[in-house]
Amino acid sequence: KRIRKRYPNRKIIFGGHEVFFPEQVAVVPLDAADAICKGEGEATICELMERGVENAAEVPGLYVPTEEGWRNTGHRCPIQDLDTIPWPKFSEIDYDLYGKRFLPIMGSRGCIGNCFFCGDRYTAPGYRIRSASSQVDELEYLSTNFDVEHFPYNDPLLDGNIPILEEKTDELIRRKLDVSYGGNMMVRRHMPESLFPKLRQSGMTIALVG
Repeated sequence: KRIRKRYPNRKIIFGGHEVFFPEQVAVVPLDAADAICKGEGEATICELMERGVENAAEVPGLYVPTEEGWRNTGHRCPIQDLDTIPWPKFSEIDYDLYGKRFLPIMGSRGCIGNCFFCGDRYTAPGYRIRSASSQVDELEYLSTNFDVEHFPYNDPLLDGNIPILEEKTDELIRRKLDVSYGGNMMVRRHMPESLFPKLRQSGMTIALVG
């Protein structure tokens, strides 16, 4: 409301896990946003910028306000090649305003599991993972440009693809990056025991196993 009042011509787009399902979107006031992005936003927001917000109803992957309430514009398929998505560089963020010296990273989307209690199987269907080099490039850039204490991986699962996990581990060790990272893991039958010491050597300090 403050943004609307101060900048009446600005366009406001909502997004995120809390506005994915129709029942979540239904409680958002119709005048609060010009559109709500459902799920992954990279391709959706680019198309929306190209077409113009006034044509949001033609862009799949959104909820748009109508007299009857929020209407979904149609399904947008998840992005399969995650390496095509530029990772955030936080260049316009005043890092000193934040208490914890943490920066988030995501190496994959979705999960190989299908746990009944987990909403990610709906909000991020299908398992997709970035290449090892892409992940290490991001870690190297952020650790070089910011004083980062820890990189929490926001992936539903860090060890969904064991070969890429080991390749990333080897590359972190090869580049001698001094980083601390961690995230969610699953007990996996084919996880080689030799990988665990390398994970620790590469900077993995937290494993949330469930």
